[in-house]
Amino acid sequence: VCSSDLDAIPNVTCYWEQARPQFSKTSELIGSAVNGSTAAEFNQHFAERVQPYYDKKSKYHILALQTGGNDILANASAKSTFENLKAIVSKWKALGPRSFAVIATVPRFGYSPSQLVEADKLNQLILSERAFSATFDIGGIPDLNYGTGCPPANLSPDCSHLTTAGNRLVSGLFVTAINSVLG
Repeated sequence: VCSSDLDAIPNVTCYWEQARPQFSKTSELIGSAVNGSTAAEFNQHFAERVQPYYDKKSKYHILALQTGGNDILANASAKSTFENLKAIVSKWKALGPRSFAVIATVPRFGYSPSQLVEADKLNQLILSERAFSATFDIGGIPDLNYGTGCPPANLSPDCSHLTTAGNRLVSGLFVTAINSVLG
């Protein structure tokens, strides 16, 4: 089920569930490590939290990451968050051939003005990084008001989580990024 009491979807699994029929190749979700983690925590605990999802039997090994928002909320710098993302991707790609990393930018909602500056810096770093196999730009979705409001159709009342409709907006970007890797 891709919803909660608030009709918010804080789980990347839901992107996959909504997007699965649109992938250019048959796909299977091996696992999802989500909720409440920072890029630093994922990097530190890569062997327990990320590596188990690498499946040697699969033709493609795609790690899809939407992380960084919790780092920004914890006032981590864009640079340190980005370095952790790069380290996670490097570790993933080192696991074996045909390992790809699809990275999302952080959304531009739910932050203080100073945090929004760091979110924008992080997004610029993510979008310019060539080590990532593909990116999808959540921060650039016009229907999310670029962080300047809390549209109720797409964001929950806390203005920090996507609704089902908001998640569908992100899901389309997720499909495009994954399909670019699948060829």
